[in-house]
Amino acid sequence: MFTESLAGTGVQYRKMQARRWEGTLLHFQIDGEKINRKYGASFTVQAPEDIIEAVEAANDTTVSLAGSGKEYAILQAKQVGDSEIHVQVAGSSGNRDYGASFNVAVPLDLDPLF
Repeated sequence: MFTESLAGTGVQYRKMQARRWEGTLLHFQIDGEKINRKYGASFTVQAPEDIIEAVEAANDTTVSLAGSGKEYAILQAKQVGDSEIHVQVAGSSGNRDYGASFNVAVPLDLDPLF
């Protein structure tokens, strides 16, 4: 599932979701080709508090792809290197007019999803 950049550049981004895992950990889930989960992929990264707060202030939410019922923020990303993604979040908090934008180092190969 792809969508246009929130910045209006026309660049295509992939839909994904995230939530605060604990403390300053941010947990991501991506629906699609099986990478490390039956629904696609998941990974957890350390993140600064302002980024986690921007994710928590997202305009749209959904439930866990793993079936836990936990709430996740809907966001979007594009791959910007072999091990990094650029994330956009529509919401009321962040460093952009539309919400937030930040890069995340990814600890696994997500090529099949992008």
